[in-house]
Amino acid sequence: MRSMVPETPKNRVLVVEDERPLLSYLSTLLTREYEVFTAESTKEAESIIQDRDVQVVLCDHDMPGEKGLDFLSRMRTVRPKTQRILLTGHAETDVFLRAINEGDVLKFLVKPSSMDEIRNAVELGLAEHSRLVESEEIEKENQELHTKLHSVPHLSRRLHSMAQSAWDLCGTAMAATMVGAGIMFILGILVLVGLFIFKSAAGVDVLENTRLGQMLPF
Repeated sequence: MRSMVPETPKNRVLVVEDERPLLSYLSTLLTREYEVFTAESTKEAESIIQDRDVQVVLCDHDMPGEKGLDFLSRMRTVRPKTQRILLTGHAETDVFLRAINEGDVLKFLVKPSSMDEIRNAVELGLAEHSRLVESEEIEKENQELHTKLHSVPHLSRRLHSMAQSAWDLCGTAMAATMVGAGIMFILGILVLVGLFIFKSAAGVDVLENTRLGQMLPF
């Protein structure tokens, strides 16, 4: 019975080598673990890189026409996340170390390289590619969040204005309550004074039989 679980897509590796026996050997070695593309010239390799999202390029330096290092340096601007590994039969250490320091290549291998050296170099390239992709996604999410925050004009100012308005309303309500209580107190005093004057003038105590009349000192 066929499994319904989808297969995980393989990482893609491009091998650029003009010597067919070595190209076939490297392709056979890497096909077990990766999806491998091959090219016998830098022109053919460039076409593949432009059409395919390749994670790692393994390229021989001694290519006819354009040198491998020059090709990889140029491809850095075309596919900056694609990791570049240089194969060479001549250990021009100063040249290749400078290329590594300047970011043109991730690593260089001197031929003949062992299977483990090649695999380790490819795995290093895949890890670096994954790191760059993750960093790009995080940066994209941050940019989207920044855009959303600025899509509401003057958000912080509006929130501050709303809070200030609510505070002003509370202050107005408290002031109105205090003024109302003060007016009621003054009116009460005026009523009592009026009653006292009326009592003194007419000799009639209108509050005599009330609890308030019993509490007043006059």
